[in-house]
Amino acid sequence: MAPAKAALLAGVVLLLASCVSSVALYCSAQRAAFDGMRAELSRTAAMAATVVDADAHKQFVSPEQEASPEYRRAIAPLARILTASGDMKFVYTCVLRQDKVYFILDPTPAGDSNGDGVDDKSHIMDAYPEAPQSMIETLRTGIGGSDSKVYPDRWGSFMSGYAPLRDSQGSLVGIVGVDMNATQYLKHLEHLQRALWVGFVMALLMSLGAAICVYSYQRNAQAASAERLASAEALRRAHEELRQTNNDLEERVHLRTAELLVAYNATIEGWSRALEMRDHETEGHCRRVTDLALRMGEALGMNDDELNTLRQGALLHDIGKMGIPDEILLKPGALTESEWAIMRLHPEYAVQMLQPIEFLEPALDIPRYHHEKWDGTGYPCGLSGEEIPRAARLFALVDVWDALRSDRPYRRAWSHDRVCEHIRGLAGSHFDPALTEIFLDVVGEEQTDLPLAA
Repeated sequence: MAPAKAALLAGVVLLLASCVSSVALYCSAQRAAFDGMRAELSRTAAMAATVVDADAHKQFVSPEQEASPEYRRAIAPLARILTASGDMKFVYTCVLRQDKVYFILDPTPAGDSNGDGVDDKSHIMDAYPEAPQSMIETLRTGIGGSDSKVYPDRWGSFMSGYAPLRDSQGSLVGIVGVDMNATQYLKHLEHLQRALWVGFVMALLMSLGAAICVYSYQRNAQAASAERLASAEALRRAHEELRQTNNDLEERVHLRTAELLVAYNATIEGWSRALEMRDHETEGHCRRVTDLALRMGEALGMNDDELNTLRQGALLHDIGKMGIPDEILLKPGALTESEWAIMRLHPEYAVQMLQPIEFLEPALDIPRYHHEKWDGTGYPCGLSGEEIPRAARLFALVDVWDALRSDRPYRRAWSHDRVCEHIRGLAGSHFDPALTEIFLDVVGEEQTDLPLAA
């Protein structure tokens, strides 16, 4: 083959290979980022839907009702979720009437935050003529979803997720929508696009270099062995640089995946803080039990993935209490038997809230089973012994420990030795005997006997 043809062929093959590889990595990274944002939107909307009283929601038909205690009570849980989430701009509910979309609940404060002369708050039965098709589909089918692209409006660039709102009979009464700021996602795409162009330029330069090397090699086929080796080394370096470029793009994909995991965990912590803002009696409880549960996990030799799942379950262990009415959850006195029956539903509420969120499924054992007892007298399922998942058996020890070591309005915190003796006495009835011994070794490392803050 003529030297010019060989050089051209080598350059074209190397250029095509590098371009295809770079585009494939870019598309993969773009899809991962977009799918991650849509999944987060769907999870957040499903979470918000669990705190709305759908039966009460049907009663709101007029803007005049916004001054009523019922309306303020209905938007309060949505306002707490909006406050706890950093990237969420709006959360609201909508209904479909005669093929037209109308707002019902909107905790957004009245006012003009962006200076366009339009009130930011949507009022009861305000029409939404520009409602996106994905919202209308959820209103018609009752199947949750999210926008398929970023859209700009007068507040910025956003993507929205939607979840169906069903009453106690299971009938569809509307949807809950959440609008998330897409600025970080768009910046991430800009970084990926710049990396792609850099990859193209490097591929072009390397292809040109490879073509020159091949051309020189063919023209000087009879040259000294050293010259041939030098050309081969140049081609090897070109391939190595291309491999490094592809590795850099792949690393960006892994980095974005790690950033999404951090964002998910931040969302979980926001939900935990929202619950503590509602029930001040247990303020700081989630943080303390999470720290102690992780110490137990390390003592049991759990790996990083198991510890992360344990951390998520500990933070969300009482998230089901978001579904318990204020008059029961915040009652200062003793609960009646019927009120206790409602309070014991919070593990099932947690399952209803978290089960649709796929990435949290491994962490469900603690919210669902941490009130089960070793002898089978716990709730909600009456499991016994090793039927109870290990994470829930571990967390039962941690939860009781922190409750007794913390001040409450009706009693002072117990001493370290008193709590240890109490827990040791419940081994084999309330607690797993083997885990109890390990737990007492872990908490025995404490050097102070001062009561913990409530």
